[in-house]
Amino acid sequence: MDNQPTNQDIIDNLNRSFSELEQKMVTKDEFKSELAKMVTKDELKNEFAKFETKFVTKEFFVDKLDEKFADFRGELMTLLRKGDNKLGALVNKLGFQKVLPIADVQDVLAMEPFPVGK
Repeated sequence: MDNQPTNQDIIDNLNRSFSELEQKMVTKDEFKSELAKMVTKDELKNEFAKFETKFVTKEFFVDKLDEKFADFRGELMTLLRKGDNKLGALVNKLGFQKVLPIADVQDVLAMEPFPVGK
C-alpha cells in the first residue's frame, strides 16, 4: 500500500477530535453560571466611582499641606513669642540692675522679630 489513510482512519480521527471537543465545550448551565459571576458595566462604573471618591486629588493634597503649614507656622510663632518674652524680661532686669545701659536695653528690645518701640 501507499500509506494513504483509509476512510475508517479518517472517521476515527474525526470521532476522536469531536469527542475531545465535546469534553472541552461548556454546557448551557455552566455558561449561565460563569455569566452570573461577571460584573455588569454599570456595576463596574459604580465601583470605579467609589474608588475615585477615595482617591486623593492634587487639590486635596495641597489644601491639607497648606493647613499643616499654617498650623506649623502658628506653633512656631508661639514658640518665638515665648522666647522673645523671656529675652525681653532678661534685658529689662539687666537694665534695672544697671548691668546694661538704657540705650542698650532699648536697642535690644527694638530688634526683630517682635520689636518694642524706643
